[in-house]
Amino acid sequence: MRMLQAFRARFLDVLASIYIYNEHRGYTSLDRVLEAVRARCPGEAGFIAAVERHRADERKHYVMFRRWFELRGHMPLKVDRTCGHIDHFIERVFDCSI
Repeated sequence: MRMLQAFRARFLDVLASIYIYNEHRGYTSLDRVLEAVRARCPGEAGFIAAVERHRADERKHYVMFRRWFELRGHMPLKVDRTCGHIDHFIERVFDCSI
């Protein structure tokens, strides 16, 4: 039973670390997208609002996962772009990095 609890705790640390990385990467990247959309499409209020909502949602999830670690008194595991699904998506679709 103790081993199962240790496995569960490690699994949650890994999973939440990947999520916090991806959510942070998402909302910070959307900051740049939002800046570009506002500059290039100033008359597209609906589109700008949709990007703003999506960015806010990504940020909310990032804060939620960060808080989960803070309440436990732990730092997330160090995760890099190899675990970043948005990084892989952008590279495959646009042939460049975020």
